[in-house]
Amino acid sequence: MPLEPIVPPALPQPPAMSAAGLRALARRAQAGDAHARAGVREAAQMLEAHFVTWLLREMRRTIPEGGLLPRGPAQETYDQLLDDALGQAVARRGGIGLAQAIEAQLAPRALGAAAAPSRPPDTPTTPTR
Repeated sequence: MPLEPIVPPALPQPPAMSAAGLRALARRAQAGDAHARAGVREAAQMLEAHFVTWLLREMRRTIPEGGLLPRGPAQETYDQLLDDALGQAVARRGGIGLAQAIEAQLAPRALGAAAAPSRPPDTPTTPTR
């Protein structure tokens, strides 16, 4: 009986952080008001999770090398997975306020894009003096 190679399962990526998840968010934002609001909220939380993850990774880089045990590829992988998980957890629990600020800026545009009349092309974008 031949041995089959052991292939570790791929780590599941959070739905919103995958390319397919981003496309689904874009479709939801274009689908309608209720879906647009949920899509904007998810996109804002995803951006906040990425930002918090980046902050954690940058803070980790400031820790001096050395210590009792040498760092290896396994430790780096663990640190990256931990930073990703912490970034997502922080964003889900309200985060640092970035998602709320982004949602406040994007929601009127996403919700009002279909209902608001478009600006005539000859209207100036800056006030004239």
